[in-house]
Amino acid sequence: MTSPGSGRAVRITLRWSTEDAPSGSLVWYDSDYHGVRAQAAPLGNGWSGVVRYDGTWQIMVVLDCAHQKDKALVAYGDLYGASGGTAVTGLGRVTTETARKAAGKYGCQVKAGEPLTRVSTARLGRPGTAKRLARAQGACDRAA
Repeated sequence: MTSPGSGRAVRITLRWSTEDAPSGSLVWYDSDYHGVRAQAAPLGNGWSGVVRYDGTWQIMVVLDCAHQKDKALVAYGDLYGASGGTAVTGLGRVTTETARKAAGKYGCQVKAGEPLTRVSTARLGRPGTAKRLARAQGACDRAA
């Protein structure tokens, strides 16, 4: 979808988690990086997903199918062109609502988050602004 005269474009891509991941700019996770490329932040509002900036703003949402083990709907939203916080929030809303509606249409019962009212872009893409965590807990399991 392109906005006339704005120089902006939005691309929404959907896939099932049981299908191969897309290639090119949609590849977020890479074993060479040992994680997600570029900076990523949680989407919030109960959504299982992230927002990241790697030259373009991108949103990824994963909705697990309640009655289909090991299957989820994965939605990617890309925003091309100059943009600010309002446009990124709009991208988040379009991506999450598209994922929610598509899951329902294809019989995937999901627990989705609340409608997004704000997607924070405050620290993304700005080197040196990350703050140390006061505390962290959890574990990372690594296959030998």
